[in-house]
Amino acid sequence: MHIRQIIFISILAVTGILFVHPASAALTMGQRLSGRILRQVESGGSLWYVSPLNNQRYYLKDDPSSFNLFKDLSVAMSVDNLNQLPLVGSTDVGSAALRLRFSGRIVRQSATSTMWYISPLNLLRYPLNDAPLTTLKKLGLGITDANLNLIPIASGFDKPKAPPVPVNGLLRTQKSVVTSLGTFTIDLATLDLTKTTLKIKTDTAQTTDCKNGCLTLPLKTYNDRRHAVFSMYGTYFCPLEYASCVGQTGSYYFPVVNSFSRVMVNGDRLKYTTEPMVTIDMNNVPHFYYRAMDFLGSNLFSSINLSNVQAAISNGPALIEKGVNVANPDAMDTKQRTVKSYRGAIGWKGSTMYFYVVRGATVTDSAAVAEALGLDYAMNLDGGGSTAMMQNGSYILGPGRNIPDAILLVP
Repeated sequence: MHIRQIIFISILAVTGILFVHPASAALTMGQRLSGRILRQVESGGSLWYVSPLNNQRYYLKDDPSSFNLFKDLSVAMSVDNLNQLPLVGSTDVGSAALRLRFSGRIVRQSATSTMWYISPLNLLRYPLNDAPLTTLKKLGLGITDANLNLIPIASGFDKPKAPPVPVNGLLRTQKSVVTSLGTFTIDLATLDLTKTTLKIKTDTAQTTDCKNGCLTLPLKTYNDRRHAVFSMYGTYFCPLEYASCVGQTGSYYFPVVNSFSRVMVNGDRLKYTTEPMVTIDMNNVPHFYYRAMDFLGSNLFSSINLSNVQAAISNGPALIEKGVNVANPDAMDTKQRTVKSYRGAIGWKGSTMYFYVVRGATVTDSAAVAEALGLDYAMNLDGGGSTAMMQNGSYILGPGRNIPDAILLVP
């Protein structure tokens, strides 16, 4: 490309005006605007994405539906290749060849659901996971209805999808939740306990206590070996890749019941655990203990009675107790209090269980989500790199790292 052409294109990118250069007259409108975000200036500012995969346009209705769309259209990449695509604001040059190759594409980290948009304007990587439309509106190119109509709508995408319906009491959705701390996108599974035959169970990688070199498994292994309909990750633990976990890899101190072996891992720690615990009795009814040690009652040295316990998992902190937000930022560590990441939780409202992952949130934000959902009780779970959720044998989120325990819904 000649220098004059580069300067000309740069001016157009800055002004945000759609102008077709004579040299591109042979191209279709979809080809000319491939990879661009378009703002429909004559119809209320509606946003569209022109995919380089087919040069067709996709309507960006809201954050949850746009996230699902981008996930379907994304290309998985290794961390090494992603690092060759500079983030917006970075001074890195990266790989010119890769930047051009993925111009306008949605890229996704192979091991997670984290996604970015490579803008054709500057070939930089823009994050999409936390309110993607906020970012994309700033990159939108104004276009008239007449020009937009020259770009075909992707087949079937202009037709509204039927809302999901519960199956055996289980309903999975993705939604935006407005809270006192902002609006957050969550992946949510609800289970109506009055209309299901599914049982809530907890599973562990091993059935004995462990302090180092402890077994961890992919969520899919837990899911498949128990024939679960739905599953997600559980407690905090010490991952292999954490430098601070040398000498205690895979370990965790929270009591968790293995529903299938009928043992409580870390049961000896129960009398010391001041973090909350959720138990499920043999009638599939949930119970909440603000401190796990309260499960033992007044005699902290009594033997653990699992005769009426179908499942149990401890973690922390508590988010909601008796309908009140009890999350205390002062009692959280720095990461829980300040880092925006994936945050998991388990809770319930009346006879309906809630299992959710909130995106781009602190633990305080997750408590605000639980409060906005009107939950009676809720407890924080692990998050970040452990994030994984499955339904009907397929990942919804993840796969994430190997984990020491999991929450399952089984027939």
